[in-house]
Amino acid sequence: TKDVLPPRSASPRSLKLWLILSFLVILLAGSVFLFLKFFPQVSVVVWLKTNSLNFEERVSVSQGQKGIALAEKILPGRIISEEVSFNRDFPATGQSLKEEKAQGSVKIYNDYSAAAQPLVVSTRLVSSEGKLFRLAERVVVPGKPNNGAGVIEAKVIADLPGQEYNIGSTTFSIPGFAGTPKYTTFYAKSSAAMKGGFKGQVATVTAQDLIDAKKESEAQARDRLNQSLRDKALPGFLVIPSTLVEIISSTTDRQALDQVESLNYQVKARQSAVILSESDLNEMGQSFCESRLLEKNQIVPQSLKISSELLALDSVSAKASLKLAISCRGFEDLDLGSLQEQLLG
Repeated sequence: TKDVLPPRSASPRSLKLWLILSFLVILLAGSVFLFLKFFPQVSVVVWLKTNSLNFEERVSVSQGQKGIALAEKILPGRIISEEVSFNRDFPATGQSLKEEKAQGSVKIYNDYSAAAQPLVVSTRLVSSEGKLFRLAERVVVPGKPNNGAGVIEAKVIADLPGQEYNIGSTTFSIPGFAGTPKYTTFYAKSSAAMKGGFKGQVATVTAQDLIDAKKESEAQARDRLNQSLRDKALPGFLVIPSTLVEIISSTTDRQALDQVESLNYQVKARQSAVILSESDLNEMGQSFCESRLLEKNQIVPQSLKISSELLALDSVSAKASLKLAISCRGFEDLDLGSLQEQLLG
């Protein structure tokens, strides 16, 4: 019989080598798996070339129109009119010399005789303070009755302008009777102070004041009209006011050289406007842009801009004409499938 030898166990060195090789194989396989799963990707940002369009279109607005008529370029809308009244005080900027004579009333007494005594206009009366006044009109002083004196009330005006003639109640003599018995028996008395005497520089309305007040008042009337018209627009609607503002009246209570502190200016004005739906206007504007773009081109979202100007308005027929300034940008649509094929690899 042959001897059978027992199997030998692997050496520790071989076992260690085998484990290292197995770990490397597993690591390599995992790395390849992760690479294939996560790394072979690319993100491509494509900036499309756009074409800008800027053009003008004229369209009509009709209050009787039921909807948009693209072919005829007609929009539905409302024609409205607003009227405002405006008045404002403006300071007078000029300066001039003002002279006013004091005035008042006196009672003239006749203690001389029973005969009436006429006194002509401008008859002099001198106050006890020495201030000279004159009769404003002719008067006839009644004769002296049996008891008392004849008396008549008359208006007097200071001989010169100035505040110093604003004197209180006093007694007056009549210099024209000086040297005669009438000088002491004809006299006058005032029961109230004289008023209105003045001499000095005062504010005065100038021609430029009137021009400036008119210009500013009419400008503010226009601003109020525009604001009033805008306030009439509901959300989603656009108010397009007429550039023409009708000034119905433009007046003032003063004229140049009036010696006053201020002047009042009054203006009444009227303005018309068109109210449109913003969605209707945008739909028509987009239609105009699309008709001008090349085939296969599209409008860049949110690039549509429209400004409008009211050219003409007829309130009787309730129709208007608008000029639209339109701008937009277009781009050629991208074939994503073809682009992806070109990017492979």
